[in-house]
Amino acid sequence: MAIFERGYRDLAYRPTAPFRRIWPIARHELAAIFRIRFGTVIFIVCLAPTIGSLIFLLASAGIWETEPRMRERMAGFDPSLPSFFLRPITSALGFLPFLVLTTLVSARAIAKDRAAGALEIYWTRAITPLGYFVGKVLGSFLLLATVFVVAPFVLWLTSVLIAPDWGQFEATIGFLPGMLLGLTVHAAAMAALAVGVSALASTPNMASIAWLFVVVGTGFVGQVLRRMLAEPWVALISPWSAAARVVDWFAGWTPVVSYPPAAAGVALAAALAAVLGLAARRLRVLEAVAT
Repeated sequence: MAIFERGYRDLAYRPTAPFRRIWPIARHELAAIFRIRFGTVIFIVCLAPTIGSLIFLLASAGIWETEPRMRERMAGFDPSLPSFFLRPITSALGFLPFLVLTTLVSARAIAKDRAAGALEIYWTRAITPLGYFVGKVLGSFLLLATVFVVAPFVLWLTSVLIAPDWGQFEATIGFLPGMLLGLTVHAAAMAALAVGVSALASTPNMASIAWLFVVVGTGFVGQVLRRMLAEPWVALISPWSAAARVVDWFAGWTPVVSYPPAAAGVALAAALAAVLGLAARRLRVLEAVAT
């Protein structure tokens, strides 16, 4: 007899699109920073370099009143050049916000699930290891893109809107698409690297330490080797330096300390291949269940 005498019902299978299974993971990862105490404050502080450039922009346009001495210091900031929009992102000033966001969120993304034993639960929810990894990377990418892609675009849009004529638009529209594309590649590559490192560790703290070595340690070693060997390209062992040079190349900008863009692209691709290859082995179902 059927339950409550309501008879039997046909079982109708309604498949769910892969993105609908991946998106909740990405959304959860995107909001991770805001679940930390003072997380919103940390996020706003990470926007400080771009906010500083915005203040310089408003002051140079006369909207923000400043002292004459400050105006002289702002003379070197030209909003018609790619460097004005890239300085808060790819310079040493933008490295600290990047390090904070990736260390607190991206580098701990998978390690915290592994430590909590959540990977086995994911595998029973019609989510494949690849889909799970893509969801984590997508969430981390959206978080980084908010600071490193959307914020520079808003800065550029502001520079166009407050300009007295269309001269600012005409001077910058040529490099804007390439710059935004480069920043998008930068955010995606760094998110994939950080989440890949997270997949290799067993605990969130170990993942954060490993990530600090990948971005800070390689940067320090690269600079030391560059000075010892007098070869600029040696610094490209740092994924951050390689990605920053790729962004400059997309934007058509050559910084004072420059590295060959082709070598930077190869170095970044090699780092991604190495980390993602190891992460793929650690995200096999057998590995997830056994740890």
